[in-house]
This record gives sequence, structure tokens and C-alpha cells, in this order.
Amino acid sequence: MNRFNRVTLKRGLAKRVIDGKMYLVDSETSTLHQLNESGTIIVKKLEKGMGIERIINQIVEDYEVERKRAEKDVLFFIKGLKDKGLIIEDG
Repeated sequence: MNRFNRVTLKRGLAKRVIDGKMYLVDSETSTLHQLNESGTIIVKKLEKGMGIERIINQIVEDYEVERKRAEKDVLFFIKGLKDKGLIIEDG
């Protein structure tokens, strides 16, 4: 997976934000996933159809984070979602 890939959330995930943290429920596995605030921001951007590269750029702009750090963190987080079967890689 690289920053030019596009990913989408798996269909059928139940989502709810409580106190700035998103909770995802995968009904297929009956698993609850709690995201921190950064993960919540990334998933909300994925829901809007943003690609990984655009998410990285937006985080750098909005939070004044070093680009290399933002890229590493976003790719690590998205790989975790993929490993848990919560996203689908579109290419």
C-alpha cells in the first residue's frame, strides 16, 4: 500500500462518534473497534472519498505536521485498517 492507493471503508460497518472518538462495529466478525481522534479524522476523510495522498496533504496543512511524519502515520493507520479487514483497496 502506498500513498497513491485509494481505499474505501468496508460496506456494512456501523459507525458512531462519541466524545471525538469513532467506534466501528464489524457485524461480520462482531468486533468493536475504537479509533482515537487522529484515526477518526482519517476515517471521516475516507468517507468523503479522499485518497490517501490528499488526506496526508490535508493533515499537513491543518495540523502543521511534518510531511514525512504525516505520511508515515497515515499509511501505518490505513495498513492497520486493512489488516483488520475494515477497508478495501481500490487500487
